[in-house]
Amino acid sequence: MEVCRGSMIQLLNFANAVTIGSRSPEWLFKILDVFETLRDLMPKFESMFSNQYCVVLRNEAITIWKRLGEAIRGIFMELENLIRRDPVKAAVPGGGFHPITRYVMNYLRATCRSCQTLEQVFDENVVPSKGVSPSLSSSLSVQMDWIMELLEGNLEAKSKIYKDPALSSVFMMNNGRYIVQKVKDSELGGLLGEDWIRKHNAKVQQCYSSY
Repeated sequence: MEVCRGSMIQLLNFANAVTIGSRSPEWLFKILDVFETLRDLMPKFESMFSNQYCVVLRNEAITIWKRLGEAIRGIFMELENLIRRDPVKAAVPGGGFHPITRYVMNYLRATCRSCQTLEQVFDENVVPSKGVSPSLSSSLSVQMDWIMELLEGNLEAKSKIYKDPALSSVFMMNNGRYIVQKVKDSELGGLLGEDWIRKHNAKVQQCYSSY
């Protein structure tokens, strides 16, 4: 126990440094790696440092693990802010795909590769040593749905800068179809559900009719 104590403190100090780093969306995957590593090591920590004199050390590990979860949730908040702040500037030529649409959808598709870990992050009551529940609850679904709603609102604001109403419909139709396709081809589809897909397919059809 004494031999391993110093190494564990070094590991925890590193993990703690990660928690106070950047909240840029690009940092998500690095923080997820540290979060998952610390989570997977937690049962070994509890076994190795089971002595009553090591309670402080075990509690510190759990505290830092939870801070990593807070950092991940903070990154999702920054993603929301990024969508909100994306300016309504010049119209995309021909009503094509907007860069914010590509960025957000590809980003969310990439995050879904860590779907179970993210579900654990958004369920703050999960105990790390007990692992991840195999079934996804609604917390991550709600988060994804909210981000999609923000993206849709941002695109609707951008569609209004077209002087030609038909081109505005084309813009919403193209971006809407892109979003639905990305959802259907990834784990986002399972998170958002069939009702969400049907609803947004109907919106794309409505844009087509308006055009």
